[in-house]
Amino acid sequence: MVIVLVFLVVLGQEVYGNKEQCENHAVKAKLFDAICSEIKQTRTKSEETGTTYTRWGRTKCSGDKTEIVYSGFVGGASHNDSGSQVNMLCVPTQPQYAINNKKADNHPWLGGTIYSMHQMDTPNTALDQSKYTLYGIPCTVCRARDKTSVIMIPGRKECTSDWEKEYNGYLFGGNPKFKSGSEYVCIDEVPERRKKATSWSEKPILKPIMDPSLVFMNINLGRRIDVQWPCEEWRLNGGSNAWQGWLPAKGMVGIVVHKWIPCHRETVKRSHVDKVILLVQIGDKHVPIADSGVMDLGAEV
Repeated sequence: MVIVLVFLVVLGQEVYGNKEQCENHAVKAKLFDAICSEIKQTRTKSEETGTTYTRWGRTKCSGDKTEIVYSGFVGGASHNDSGSQVNMLCVPTQPQYAINNKKADNHPWLGGTIYSMHQMDTPNTALDQSKYTLYGIPCTVCRARDKTSVIMIPGRKECTSDWEKEYNGYLFGGNPKFKSGSEYVCIDEVPERRKKATSWSEKPILKPIMDPSLVFMNINLGRRIDVQWPCEEWRLNGGSNAWQGWLPAKGMVGIVVHKWIPCHRETVKRSHVDKVILLVQIGDKHVPIADSGVMDLGAEV
């Protein structure tokens, strides 16, 4: 049908090249206008559809006609297990669950991915070991509203003709000494970072809130020093003063990013409340809650 329409438009342009020629052929001129309108509508719908891509290493998209679908963290399978899945995923920070099975520990799991520079260290770049090694990698799925396709061109900083650049980056892949395979992804040339992992084997633990009444809404209120926050950013996003009407509810799932334990030898991990307190990140909010107020899913993911 599209081929026929295009043929008719070309024929119309050939026979009725200007307004004067069209005056004595009103019916055919209307047909020509209708065909042009139909093609224009089709093009508009195509432009509105757009296409998507993942911006690895950043929490925002680039460009005026690009919008965020969702942000999250880069996740993948274990690097120690041969036969692990190789593809990298942009995992949402608020997942939804279907089946809870404690036997899942021995099956393929999904863990956060961290930066690591293999025998490379270039200060003030994405290859700066002191700035990025062991830190988690953020990601964002972006929708380019007026584009129809997206490709990644390895080994180039500029696009070929008729293509528009979305972002520049470095080609990253898995350590060649690991048992599992990996895929190449384009990490943004000015990457951001998430929480620093304490070890290579650390896996993010997801906890659903079961009893919101055990949330510490006003921790460290007044002169009380119930806990010492691991970083200022988390403190500013923790507690009801920062949530602006938002409240944690039963069933919400978040990532445990920190834990305070009574009498712990490290002050940053010590709870001065007679309870173990978990700091659960839900979206951009940080929720301090007693460990009895969450449910153990039985598997690290």
